[in-house]
Amino acid sequence: MTAPRRANPIYEWILEHPRLDYALPLVLILAGAIFHNVPTPTDNDRLYLVAGVSTVAGLVMTAATFVCTLTYQSSNVLMNHVRLAYATTLRRNWVSIIVRSFVAAIAPVCTLAFAFPSWVAVAASLVSLVLICQAFARAVFWMVYTLFMQDASSARPQIEAPELSLP
Repeated sequence: MTAPRRANPIYEWILEHPRLDYALPLVLILAGAIFHNVPTPTDNDRLYLVAGVSTVAGLVMTAATFVCTLTYQSSNVLMNHVRLAYATTLRRNWVSIIVRSFVAAIAPVCTLAFAFPSWVAVAASLVSLVLICQAFARAVFWMVYTLFMQDASSARPQIEAPELSLP
């Protein structure tokens, strides 16, 4: 019998530390601050960009909330084991996904509400777009993982508890 295949330790480490996803947006924020004199879109285009990014972020947050519910409400034995064994990792990932989606939806709108310069609105929209993509990738990973566990659970024979015979 062969030993079970172990996942890549780097991959596992990335899954356990969702805060790493903030590295690329921080680079974009710094680049936006350095290159803020670059020509920016017109006011109309800026409104479309902000509205589009905020809408997509809201849709990602809705999908992520659904997948989170699917993960935590699953009643199969394998998923229960995963929830118990990896409670901290799951909690970190789902909190990160939902908070990131919320921030990505609100940040571009705040740049319009508080009349920031155009380059700030564009930078916030681009950072939000990166946050949305990362949150969506993590949500899809956990959805695939949950659905795989559902399939694996249905493929394995169910062991039923024997009936008790009471005197």
